[in-house]
Amino acid sequence: RHIYVPDPGKVFVYRDYSQAEARVVAYLAQEEALIELFNDPSRDVHRENAARIFRIALEAVTDERRYLAKRIIHASNYGMEAKKFVEVVNKDAADSWTRKGTGIRITLTEARRLLESYFLLYPGIRDVFWKDCEKELRDTRTLTSPFGRKRQFFGRWEGNPNFLLEAYTFKPQSTVGDLCCKALVRCYHEIPECDVLLNVHDSILVQCD
Repeated sequence: RHIYVPDPGKVFVYRDYSQAEARVVAYLAQEEALIELFNDPSRDVHRENAARIFRIALEAVTDERRYLAKRIIHASNYGMEAKKFVEVVNKDAADSWTRKGTGIRITLTEARRLLESYFLLYPGIRDVFWKDCEKELRDTRTLTSPFGRKRQFFGRWEGNPNFLLEAYTFKPQSTVGDLCCKALVRCYHEIPECDVLLNVHDSILVQCD
């Protein structure tokens, strides 16, 4: 077994992309309001979305509502059903892994209302992003990412809830993965003093003086 021993004269630097998959979805959905929000680094995406979803002033957004908005973005983008959304949120309420649960729980009725509120704010997610994916699948059973990566989808469509869930996630996730691979190449060529140690999906860990 190879055991990595860090050099005491060097430091670790870790970086990941901010809301990368959600940004890709915003562009694929042609949602200008979301794109504008993501393009301004001074704005808190989740806090502003919480204000829009709950229809309250930005300064009135609590940490609990910001957390829910963050969860809603990923659940809505990828077609998560309300029942599953409840399970995810309520599991975080008492997370035994981190031993630091959120304490936030919701009901099925609340989950449905929150998800629908997000779709009302950004209808392009369903009407553009999802429909484009579904049309490609019907025509060719193949999806192509913005970088040209292709994936074929086999198996049953009808009665298989995971079929579309996998389809909706393919373009954002593969795009972010490829983007990070491009960044790895740039790190190698443009920052030779850094040793690239690890890459996980949208993050890179390097070691340098």
